[in-house]
Amino acid sequence: MKRHFILLFISILMSGLFFYIFNLSTPPPGSVSGNRNPMLLLIPILVILFVGFIFSMIKVIEHFRVSIRAVTITMMALLLHWLVGLTYQRTAFDNYREVLAEAYQKEWGYVDWYYIEQITSSLLSVHTNKLYFNLNTYIMFLTLSLFLSLAYILVKRYALMKHK
Repeated sequence: MKRHFILLFISILMSGLFFYIFNLSTPPPGSVSGNRNPMLLLIPILVILFVGFIFSMIKVIEHFRVSIRAVTITMMALLLHWLVGLTYQRTAFDNYREVLAEAYQKEWGYVDWYYIEQITSSLLSVHTNKLYFNLNTYIMFLTLSLFLSLAYILVKRYALMKHK
């Protein structure tokens, strides 16, 4: 059990570190970036941490023998959190486009909406790292893995109840 807590703790810390590094790699508004988004090369590590987090969380939750009712209520709360988090992300994304427009207006005297749309409409753009990798998306990353862990436990318990 201790091993699962340690793996869970390491997964949380490492993924938080990666989210922080990705966030820092965003160039300031108005600056030009070079070679697309080199941070995307590190995303497979986040996937591995995500899977490790799910595995460890399943073991930890099973150890505490949480009731089906508690699992269901928690899953509904996590879905609500995701709804709020996604709404916040969409608003932040729209606000960031406005920030970029103001920076370009100040720097060059005009707003190139085509360019702004181009650099903010792709995951490959380094200009959007701050939007994809921030505290909100980090918490959403953790709660998605918790949701998947709880869903696995719920399905497993229902399967065990059916076989009795």
